[in-house]
Amino acid sequence: DYAFYYCSSLTSISIPEGVTSIGDYAFYYCSSLTSISIPEGLTSIGSSAFDACRNLKNITYAGTVEQWKQISIAGGNGYLTKSSIHCTDGNMIQYISPEGLAYTIDHNSITITDMGTCTDINLQIPAQIDGLPVTSIGCAAFFKCSKLKSVSIPESVTNIANDAFYYCSSLTSISIPDSVTSIGDYAFHNCKNLTSISIPEGVTSIGDYAFFNCSSLTSISIPDSVTSIGDYAFGFCRNLTGISIPDSVTSIGVDAFYNCSSLTSISIPEGVTSIGAYAFCSCENLTSISILGSITSIEFGTFRYCSNLTSISIPEGVTSIGEQAFYYCSSLTNISIPESVTSIGYSAFEGCNNLKDVTYSGTIEQWKKVSIESYNDSIKNATIHYTDGDIIPQ
Repeated sequence: DYAFYYCSSLTSISIPEGVTSIGDYAFYYCSSLTSISIPEGLTSIGSSAFDACRNLKNITYAGTVEQWKQISIAGGNGYLTKSSIHCTDGNMIQYISPEGLAYTIDHNSITITDMGTCTDINLQIPAQIDGLPVTSIGCAAFFKCSKLKSVSIPESVTNIANDAFYYCSSLTSISIPDSVTSIGDYAFHNCKNLTSISIPEGVTSIGDYAFFNCSSLTSISIPDSVTSIGDYAFGFCRNLTGISIPDSVTSIGVDAFYNCSSLTSISIPEGVTSIGAYAFCSCENLTSISILGSITSIEFGTFRYCSNLTSISIPEGVTSIGEQAFYYCSSLTNISIPESVTSIGYSAFEGCNNLKDVTYSGTIEQWKKVSIESYNDSIKNATIHYTDGDIIPQ
């Protein structure tokens, strides 16, 4: 990861045989990079490995077209996937539809790969081209199509791939049909004018950074089929006022709702077993949190800077409250902690200067055994209510 991060004068590179993976952010912001040679043994390219490589034009690949298609390419690699790919058996062949859209054919189905010569700003993607069904919106298909205002996707499409509508900054509306089952990483990243979206039934996961910095997004509907919300999925969606997380969700990723500053309440359903670090960090207007899930830890910075949060009840089963978990939750006045908690991390409650009452579901002797690390004076100075009495600070 980060191997050649910000090598902005690098113009070309040949990756040697034997390399099987290119890590996250490996060539991030190599803004002078124009060409790269990749060995056929490569199997994966990490998140944003070639992000901001805006001059990348040519990829020489030492394998076949079919082998290239098998490489796992994570989101944030639009400049890579939009380059000319030169394989041993020819270049990646793209056709142009009557509407001007670029596409490829694979196993008698069509993937839209590029805007091509199409100039429509209100785009209606066809269900068929030359009698073959359009089943996928390909990686970075509409990457940085800044003039695109609306898109209607046909019922034939089942997949919206990584980076599909990355930085479509003028996009205000999109119609996603019920046939879609997957929304890739970075799919709508930085679609700053998108105000609402309905995710169809059948989608099981929302990819990493899928709606990151969709700063005009006020509402979103998540169906019961979704089981995971990816890292940074709704990060910086500052106008998102409410979201309903369905019972089907089992995991909420790192920074999933980071800086969703208009979010006022959240209910985490029973099925959730993991909540990533910083998941609700800087949700400064969040006043109410209900955690029903069977989580075992509150991770690093999960509710950091939730400055309007007044109370919270940590569910039974949680054994650790991580570092900076409630850091500077300055309006927090009371908290309920289960007897299952054995450790409270460094600065977990630092800056919680209004914390007055802690309700603990165990005894005084059990509380004494809880490991409380430094910079937690707020909790140490609060009144602790135990099952066998109270301790009031002097």
